[in-house]
Amino acid sequence: MHFSEKNPRLENETPMDHAARLLCGDLAKGKLTAKTVRNVLVYTDKKIEREMKEVSRFVVHKHIKEIQAPLLARIAELDLLLTASVPRTVAEEERQKAAEAMRNRIAVKEMEFGAIPNDWSEEIFSVPLPAPKFTRTKPADWDKKALAKFN
Repeated sequence: MHFSEKNPRLENETPMDHAARLLCGDLAKGKLTAKTVRNVLVYTDKKIEREMKEVSRFVVHKHIKEIQAPLLARIAELDLLLTASVPRTVAEEERQKAAEAMRNRIAVKEMEFGAIPNDWSEEIFSVPLPAPKFTRTKPADWDKKALAKFN
């Protein structure tokens, strides 16, 4: 039977206090030997090392949670923004469609009765669509000076 089973550690007793209590008990009984001292010290050393690992692990996990909480909140905030945002290409396509629809609606209103085109409606139809605002299109024939404007 192991000595720690004969004399279990009391509640809230540190490993060093437990070792001192065991050694004093054996000394009082006159059974203290070098082997007992060595066993108690090795056992105490292992217990202290194990408890320190648990305490340090607890402290590290607590510190990780403190750091992780605001980061998780920021990630949730960014996910919410991402679900509410639209890619640039989609936004540009919708912008071009809206401009074309607006131009066509005005041109149709300017047509004569019976949807017959006139000079005004033809001029409105000839108005070019606005240049892309959210995406840049760079034709191959642009020179470096023109490209430098966009960079």
